[in-house]
Amino acid sequence: MGLIDKFFSWLHGIKPDDDKSIEETYEEEVADYIAKKTDYAEGSAKDVAIRFLNERRFIFAPDDLDDLIQPCINRLLQELVDSCTEEEGQICEFANEFTEYIDNEKAKYVKRLRDDSGNVVTSHTSLSVVDVILKHDFMINQYAPLLFRNHFPVPKRVANWKPFLSDRYFLRYKIAVSKKSFRQKDITQFVKDSASDLNPDLGGLMDWQQSVDVLTKKQEEVYRVLDSPEAEPQPTIRSQSEYEPKKAEGKKEEDKISEDTVGDVLSKVQSGGALSPADEQVLLKIEDAKSPSNLAAYRSRFITKTFRPKYEPIITALIDDKNFNKDVPVDWALEQVGCSSWFNEFVIRSILGNCRGGGKYANRFKPRTVLRREVSNKTTDEMGNPVLGMLEKDFPPKSEGGKWTTEPSADNPNWYKVDCLVVMASE
Repeated sequence: MGLIDKFFSWLHGIKPDDDKSIEETYEEEVADYIAKKTDYAEGSAKDVAIRFLNERRFIFAPDDLDDLIQPCINRLLQELVDSCTEEEGQICEFANEFTEYIDNEKAKYVKRLRDDSGNVVTSHTSLSVVDVILKHDFMINQYAPLLFRNHFPVPKRVANWKPFLSDRYFLRYKIAVSKKSFRQKDITQFVKDSASDLNPDLGGLMDWQQSVDVLTKKQEEVYRVLDSPEAEPQPTIRSQSEYEPKKAEGKKEEDKISEDTVGDVLSKVQSGGALSPADEQVLLKIEDAKSPSNLAAYRSRFITKTFRPKYEPIITALIDDKNFNKDVPVDWALEQVGCSSWFNEFVIRSILGNCRGGGKYANRFKPRTVLRREVSNKTTDEMGNPVLGMLEKDFPPKSEGGKWTTEPSADNPNWYKVDCLVVMASE
């Protein structure tokens, strides 16, 4: 049943309170329902992951589980959207930390399936451990498909995730759970059937411990790859023929640039200091860097540390005493930050990112969002006499008599198009 169908099914079940009309009851209940579906879990990535994982005890109550984990899913997706909006192709640090915490918790239980000698522990112990592992996989499956269905950079822990059971029997496990027909003793059969899937020659001949050993080896191989970030798979013949040696070599050189070097060069740019030829080469690489490269991360951290403390006047102007009606010229915003022109576009993207999703200022705008738009600015009255543009009244340019934009709009010379930050309702 889709979300809309579930909503209307739920809606028809509402009964009016004794002291309220049906309209009043509907209005309150619908507002509460929408709030649940648009709620965002607060805190760090680890905080949200802990909250999300704690709800695994409700996997046998799917409707309750959906409501309980929705704020966590909302927060994860919003962080992914914001990271892509702030910098194209950027790997979302929140998503990385969120998924890594959950997968590491699962890994702890996988390790418990072996004793100090490397043998599978007794069935009395391992059965309960496998039960917990399957619950972890079920929870991971609640968000993993969302990432693959969208155009987000997929975190490493999700891209390499494999359920403990074989794909076929993990699907049967999910169906049994959703239909509330799952029984604890079903775990034994799911495990044995999954092991037979992976080793068809021994199908039906393996006991519990042998089956667990087969499935555990599959998980251990996944974690071996994850724990060895230096080891990269060999390219196929086709992909190897498409390699461009110069680009590959350039990437290696880029990786050698330290965060201290990036900070030194960007500090010179901000202070107006002279750049050496070597500095200029580094600066070009920093400017062109795309996530998930180290340079893009170093640049982002420098901007956050150096300029974000100066965003408050911009945020206050946008909030406009909670009226949210003022359009803030981008030029004015940059004047408040006081950054060198080289940083302009990066700073604007940083401001926008901090006003959305899990950004530092996002809660002050919810349920609204901040966008970048061109806004018309009137510069003459009805008689054709020059007047101070509407934007200039609230945000006067530094230069006396100056305007935020020097060219009038093509369709009406009495109006100027000004690049602004505006507050709008979230879609």
